Amino acid sequence: KNNINLIKDILPFNKDNSVNVIIEIPKGSTEKWEVSKIDGQLEHDFKMGKPRTVKYGDYEVNYGMIPGTSYSYRLGGDGDMIDAIVLGKKIKRGKKVKVMPIGIMRMTDFGKNDFKIVSVIYEDYKKSNNISEKLFKSNYDEIEKLRVWFENYKGNNIVKFLSYGNGKEAYDLIKLASIEFKKNGIRPF
Repeated sequence: KNNINLIKDILPFNKDNSVNVIIEIPKGSTEKWEVSKIDGQLEHDFKMGKPRTVKYGDYEVNYGMIPGTSYSYRLGGDGDMIDAIVLGKKIKRGKKVKVMPIGIMRMTDFGKNDFKIVSVIYEDYKKSNNISEKLFKSNYDEIEKLRVWFENYKGNNIVKFLSYGNGKEAYDLIKLASIEFKKNGIRPF
């Protein structure tokens, strides 16, 4: 626990147009951690009094959320912050990283839209001459493997894949969700 509210005290965007992500679940972990919508602290998620773990296998990417966003029901979302996948090497839980969106995975979870921003570390994006489509294509096999993982990690027919989108669509969703957060905040439940 610390004095920083990871949802409210960190901006979604940086001056260089990169996006901030708070890593909740590092690559290779099976433990389910989340930033609490109540106090903005990172905590182990519990279900029926037990710490949640994924039984389908390790998370194959770094997984987190974008602070200062609300993918509200009004926007057709799940009421949470925008989820983000960060490709590349393992990143420590709780770390804030600068990323650039290169795509989006549109999915539903128990029938609610639960879109996931696909991103890379900002320095890797800069090395690729700022071409998100190139990065998405070069990581397509890994992204497709993730799609299958997400469709199965909660069981059959719970998470359903809808479509992929490009980096601009991902960036536009983050902008929209940040405006929603500024107007209405985030609902704790």
